[in-house]
Amino acid sequence: MIKIFDLLFRIKSAVLEAYIDEENMEIVWGVEIEGEPCQQDFSRWEPSLVSESLFRTKKGELNTWRDIAEKSTKWDSPYDLGGKPYATLYVFEHEPIYNCNVKLYSKSEELHFYLNGQCDVNWDSKYGKNLDLKIDCKIEFSGIWFRRESEINSRKLLSQFCTESDFSYTLSKNGISLMVPK
Repeated sequence: MIKIFDLLFRIKSAVLEAYIDEENMEIVWGVEIEGEPCQQDFSRWEPSLVSESLFRTKKGELNTWRDIAEKSTKWDSPYDLGGKPYATLYVFEHEPIYNCNVKLYSKSEELHFYLNGQCDVNWDSKYGKNLDLKIDCKIEFSGIWFRRESEINSRKLLSQFCTESDFSYTLSKNGISLMVPK
């Protein structure tokens, strides 16, 4: 569920994905959540949240990728530079999310995403600025991206962060290496 002020939207998709930042030797976790249209007057609203850098984990922080369920973060300002967490909400244009608390948690052996913050939609005087934003949903982990690395190199790099045997190696249609959870 996505709630913007007093409007509720069902979740169409919610995906957690990651890549390894080799320069800083950390896994960078991001999310993409898409909502469905709601009430008739707001049928053009299909909100989506995007964050390419929501969490960062260093070597030794995770035993298995499932340990990410213990992560939380927060931020106040709309955009933080220098690798700090941030997210945007898209309804009619990308707008920053601020005064935000985010956490991942486990529920019935499933990974869930929770966000409580504020956003701007710029629709009218009621749905304009400083709107409460809440998201609570099940989220699927799609895997960890590795440029165009071989399976051996991908596994070697991943093993420095978590149990690599929990993953299968595959290539995207563009030939990008991806380790997906088993």
